[in-house]
Amino acid sequence: MKKSIVFHEVEREVAVLVKGLEAGESSNVLHLRARHLSTILEGFGNLLRKASRKTILASKLIERAIQLSQSRFVAHNIIISCPVLQGEDKDFQVSGATNFYLSTLLNLIDNSIYWARRKVELDGGKAAIQIRTLPDWAAEGPAISVLDNGDGFTISPEQAMQPYESTRPGGMGIGLCFSRMAMEANGGDLLIPQSINDLEIETGLDGAAVVMRFRRISNA
Repeated sequence: MKKSIVFHEVEREVAVLVKGLEAGESSNVLHLRARHLSTILEGFGNLLRKASRKTILASKLIERAIQLSQSRFVAHNIIISCPVLQGEDKDFQVSGATNFYLSTLLNLIDNSIYWARRKVELDGGKAAIQIRTLPDWAAEGPAISVLDNGDGFTISPEQAMQPYESTRPGGMGIGLCFSRMAMEANGGDLLIPQSINDLEIETGLDGAAVVMRFRRISNA
């Protein structure tokens, strides 16, 4: 199981790096991608050794994920919005293995890009993704949610996070399983609401929502 998860993450990041090279992405972006791949490899070992925690702002985590995904947003004509980066959503601190948080966020963005783009190809319109901060949504701790205007989940939340379960053609069914494992290893959780409306925020979207719920930091 662990070998499959490692393979999935490394394979995905190598593929993105190769596509970036072929597309002539800037050296700065390629450098970020290479560094991210390196931290994934380091992070798996750190997780097994119960690596020490780091604390960063949720906005910084989101900002880096958007930066690493920007070329894909452009290539697929994705409308991306993140109110916390404009000071419209409340920011908060997260503590844990931040490279795993970043990998989880990139996984969720990757899924949303696929399903939002697929819906547009079938029905027309414009693909849209939102990344929202939810500081008070869960009693256990603050959260980040990735939302889209795709078709939403057609299998149960529990089934979606099981290994090798995927409705995506060619999908390995490892991404959400890895994401849940990474969040739980850091004292948090990965949640799939039944509806975007369950988040109790205005979004204008009606597709899928996945929530990264972090452990609450004392006095934060």
